[in-house]
Amino acid sequence: MHRPRVVLRGLFCRVAISILIAFGLTCGFAKAQPVTLPIIEKPHEHEAGQFGYKPWYVPNAPAFDRFNRPYMRDRVVDQHPTTSIQTIRDGRWVRKSFVGAIKAAYPTFASVRYGGGTLGASITFDEDDWLYTLLRIRLEDMTDRDILLYSTDYGDTFKVVELPNDEPPGSKPEGFANMEQRVGGNSLKRPPMLATLRKRANHPLGQWTAHYNMFLIQPRKVNSAIELSTPTLLTPNGLYMSRHAGNPSFAVSGPNKTYVTWAETTPGNYFPGVPTLIATVDPETMEITDRKFCGFGYPPNDGHNSPGIVMDPRGYLHVITGSHGENFMYAKSLLPYSTAGGMSEPTTMLKHGWLEFGYSRGRQSYLSFICTSDGILHAAFRQWYKGTEPYFLDNYFGGLSYSRKPSEGEWPADSQLMIVPPLNGYSIYYQNLTKDRQDRIYLSYGYRNENPEYGTGEAENHYLGLMMSADGGDHWRLVTTQDFMQNMSPEVAKDATPMPATVSGIVVDGDGRPRSGVTVTAVTTSVTTDAQGAFAFAEVLADNFPIVAVREGFTPGAETVTLGGAKSQDVKITIRPVPPATAMQESPASSAPPIPKK
Repeated sequence: MHRPRVVLRGLFCRVAISILIAFGLTCGFAKAQPVTLPIIEKPHEHEAGQFGYKPWYVPNAPAFDRFNRPYMRDRVVDQHPTTSIQTIRDGRWVRKSFVGAIKAAYPTFASVRYGGGTLGASITFDEDDWLYTLLRIRLEDMTDRDILLYSTDYGDTFKVVELPNDEPPGSKPEGFANMEQRVGGNSLKRPPMLATLRKRANHPLGQWTAHYNMFLIQPRKVNSAIELSTPTLLTPNGLYMSRHAGNPSFAVSGPNKTYVTWAETTPGNYFPGVPTLIATVDPETMEITDRKFCGFGYPPNDGHNSPGIVMDPRGYLHVITGSHGENFMYAKSLLPYSTAGGMSEPTTMLKHGWLEFGYSRGRQSYLSFICTSDGILHAAFRQWYKGTEPYFLDNYFGGLSYSRKPSEGEWPADSQLMIVPPLNGYSIYYQNLTKDRQDRIYLSYGYRNENPEYGTGEAENHYLGLMMSADGGDHWRLVTTQDFMQNMSPEVAKDATPMPATVSGIVVDGDGRPRSGVTVTAVTTSVTTDAQGAFAFAEVLADNFPIVAVREGFTPGAETVTLGGAKSQDVKITIRPVPPATAMQESPASSAPPIPKK
């Protein structure tokens, strides 16, 4: 029995961890003000309303090239669209579009499906600094394709490779793809290993799963292009991989072998959870050997229970099972760079947080998992709290939590509560944990709950945030553009020197009359037009981005800001009255099949 913690522990005994919060980004460079964790979200305000956090990038999970420049997929509130990768050039954020490459490969390309993060938004760089990201696209005939986008020139150009699909022509893939991520220790001397899951059969007992054939694919470089190995079946009982939240890496590559972890379905729900396994893969021959058991993740046959793997600097493999509202289990390989020796006995990762009937236990979901070069393991997850924190004392809540430990030793009994939600009951954060080339840790997140007044539906791209720790998790702050710039390599000093600009303009209607009270949004910052229809943004650290004008009763207007080397640009945006007879049309997003988000 664990000793229950006193409820007021959070008020008097929590370690003060500071965050630097960005302020005033529409009228000057970011200023900072320390606050203590956890961030206590206010309804409908969150970081933008509470702290003035309005960066010149759209927050997402960042990846970093060898010069430590950031790369993030763009996204909007709608869970489907993504068109480019955001990075910093010449002191400003720019967008490297991949739409042209997709259209060249698929002339009937219609849209991206779940590109905002539901099927993941990870970017991986290999040792040669080739960039990789996965997408699902839809063609005009309403069939879907899973594709690997890659770039050999930091996003200036892209190429497309279609992932194999063993389903009948014209059918929609009832599975998806996954990609190895740079999570620590994996050298990525080769392109990242891929996994594809294809639905084999429905599962009679699984609410959020089915039986999937899980295949492994090793991309290879041939004449400056990517070719894919023949898919190798890992298991016919693969479990759905939860990529919308947590999105841990399923694979890590060592000098000669790659190590993969996965979860499997079971015939019935009488098992203690989802069996989680690990194996060694020879990337040259695709031979799979030394399959070993890592632990069970409760409950059984639940696709939210995705495990994650990292490799520490000594080559030991660390696996955390998934869970959907109970405890993660942790195991470590007994030999470095090998699964042949088996794994340590699985142990619970968390001991406190949920107090019930005099007992305290950990309850976790949606694992994010990385390892820094000092051998410290870092994890972030959604955690259920009840009776142990001074928030929502009469109810439970789902917080965003963080924990760390050395590669040797045990996980701490308590986690660090990072974010307290604005409402009790259900919450989800869609978080991702990544790191840069200097071991600074990044935690990206959004927010949704099931309260109808929030109106966030099934999209995860609301109330976006990105935190960073430069000291291994001791202190955190919301990330400004200058935070990204200050640790770039000297070779890209031009990119790391801020080049602020001013963007101003006017909003007019179809007759050319200025319109007041129009909300004009540039990236994450919004202003309102004055009586003359004018607006302005100062200290803009972005280029080639859309600027959108919205007012009730009018169709939205948009223009693209293209500064180049200029320090200012004037923009004229036209909005037109909505015709009275126009009927509401169902959007493609609203007609998309639902994906479980619990």
